[in-house]
Amino acid sequence: MRTLLYLCLALLLTSPARAADHPLAVLGTVPDFTLTNQLAAGVHGHDLQGTIWVADFIYTTCPGPCPILTRHMADLASRLPDSVRVVSFSVDPTNDTPAVLKAYAATYGADPSRWWFLTGTESAIFALARDNFHLATDKGPDGPFHSPYFALVDGEGRIRQYYDGNDADLVPRVIADVDVLQQGRWGVLSTVDAGLNGLSGVLVALGFFFIRRRQVAAHKACMLSAVVSSSVFLVSYLTYHWHVHHVIFPGQGTVRTVYLSILASHSVLAAAVPPLVLITLARALNGRFPQHRAMARWTLPIWLYVSVTGVVVYVMLRHWNA
Repeated sequence: MRTLLYLCLALLLTSPARAADHPLAVLGTVPDFTLTNQLAAGVHGHDLQGTIWVADFIYTTCPGPCPILTRHMADLASRLPDSVRVVSFSVDPTNDTPAVLKAYAATYGADPSRWWFLTGTESAIFALARDNFHLATDKGPDGPFHSPYFALVDGEGRIRQYYDGNDADLVPRVIADVDVLQQGRWGVLSTVDAGLNGLSGVLVALGFFFIRRRQVAAHKACMLSAVVSSSVFLVSYLTYHWHVHHVIFPGQGTVRTVYLSILASHSVLAAAVPPLVLITLARALNGRFPQHRAMARWTLPIWLYVSVTGVVVYVMLRHWNA
């Protein structure tokens, strides 16, 4: 049991939050702009204020990397939280009218409320690409030349990361970095939550260990400490999700199924823990020990499962966002 306690403390003290161990530098700033989207509506850069967004530069008749870039962008649009926008700037505004962009967007199932295809004057698009996004863009004899890089922009219009659009790992990398931006300074609470979950699990296990040996005082101390630890966890958890809202798990395939199964069982049982614990505790404090033992047979394994799976969820998120 002591080993489990040490492991829990090590998790809390040596596992910094993702936002802390993976800082995103400020690489540039996107100024306000006025362009036209695929619905022929005027849009402005300040419309994205307060919104995280991902940008690329493409054109609809591109014989090169654009289809790959747009498929990546479609994948991102389907997997990122609804609060995140994706924006594709056309570097061939002469051909890429709003009507052309609308048809092109439809082939990729683009939702115009989340995925903008923007056009404007050639000078405005090229200046934005070269001077602000710092991406090579020019007009050649065989059509426009443009960089295949994506850019991640935060809610203040600051460029925080670039990605090679041909990189097979682009989508999970973008998802992980969006998670960093969403967490911000509140990201440390996810590690605190994991530590508190682990600590609660150790205390509950110790409480069971002691009561099996009729060491009532030690059992009582462990269980009351577990109540305090879980209560602090609940406050920290609610604070974290109030500010961070949605956390993305980028893993796919079997590992995603495993993660979602663990998360679903954890979430359902976590909702049952507070009333179970309160009823079990009240019966003990009121000296109703037969009823306390009967309830504890349900409360203890559920509480322990929720505590352990809370740590497992944290570790899986951290590993696949690394």
